[in-house]
Amino acid sequence: MWKRIQVRIPSEQPETIDDLVTALWDAGAKGTEVRDAETWCGLLESPFRPPPAGSTDVIGFFPPDATVALEQLGPGVHCVAQEHFDPDAWMNGWKQFFRPTRVSTRVTVRPSWEEKLPSGTHDVVLVLDPGMAFGTGTHATTRLCIQLMDERLVPTGTAPSLLDVGSGSGILTMTAQKLGAVELLGLDIDPDAVRTAHENWLSNDLPTPAPFATTPLAKISGSWDVVVANMISSRLKPLWKDLVRTCRPGGVLLVSGLLTSERDQFIAEMKGSELTLLEHRTDGEWCAICFEKR
Repeated sequence: MWKRIQVRIPSEQPETIDDLVTALWDAGAKGTEVRDAETWCGLLESPFRPPPAGSTDVIGFFPPDATVALEQLGPGVHCVAQEHFDPDAWMNGWKQFFRPTRVSTRVTVRPSWEEKLPSGTHDVVLVLDPGMAFGTGTHATTRLCIQLMDERLVPTGTAPSLLDVGSGSGILTMTAQKLGAVELLGLDIDPDAVRTAHENWLSNDLPTPAPFATTPLAKISGSWDVVVANMISSRLKPLWKDLVRTCRPGGVLLVSGLLTSERDQFIAEMKGSELTLLEHRTDGEWCAICFEKR
């Protein structure tokens, strides 16, 4: 049985979400989840239901043998619940909430158990079930990435190449392939995430071999037309030089996972002389930023 720990902070302190997520990863979490009062408001599980208004909960998912000292998560962190859980039962419990969802103009994500799609045209359909690896298309940071990729990955003579750093479930790499990209590579340092991404790639009947690896970004040579990274800012910043290095001149560097409160400072610190800001886009408290490399 795995372990999950849910901690609570006031919603008026959104900047601490990043710190708390980072602390959970540093403590050995294999996945995290952020819930506020609007998250799956019909969820009945207790004590892991969404928090009351004015609060935000962050959940960390840990392997069975993990030992977590709550004090290492930071001062003033209130632990709401801590218990063992069965990942399979957890996934089955989420089935009532995970429905086919249009996440961009051309891209729709559906779970494997639901074949009926919303009315309208669906140019790209991805089959993806909720799991421990991050990314089902329902979170704002993933939606922002897919929407920007949908607009920018329109082949014009030559199909673009794409590097997905922190690929998680593989959703962005799979989206890029279905939107016409080639020379794909998805990187994640978590072997479980890479294994899940391989499975998702095969379940979507995409060309083999699946382009996922645990190779650290610093050891990757070459460059791509589009480099995308969907992760919190504390994970983005140490990778920044290599993210810029692996983006070709004239290419696009797309990052998501940033809080809107971090946006301006992040742009000021990270843009540098090699990058031109193309646009930034928000969804709730989250934002994504597009740069062009000169």
